[in-house]
Amino acid sequence: MAKSEHVLRMADLPRACSVLLDETERRFGDEVDLSELPVDYYWTVDLAAAFDMSQTPTAQLGCGQVSVDVAEVAALVRRA
Repeated sequence: MAKSEHVLRMADLPRACSVLLDETERRFGDEVDLSELPVDYYWTVDLAAAFDMSQTPTAQLGCGQVSVDVAEVAALVRRA
């Protein structure tokens, strides 16, 4: 039986994340002062709705906040 080409290998994820983070640091430096950017709130979409192309996900929209996300990252690092 042939393997599907749509297989996500967990062993590939750390390397992919490392490549993304290395490029981000190369482009933006070792810190990004988010208070200097016009970002804080952003739209979120329910995961199931995000993959349902048959409907517009207006009822499943939510809101996220970058400053809360930064605090969560800091808390995660402290716990590790």
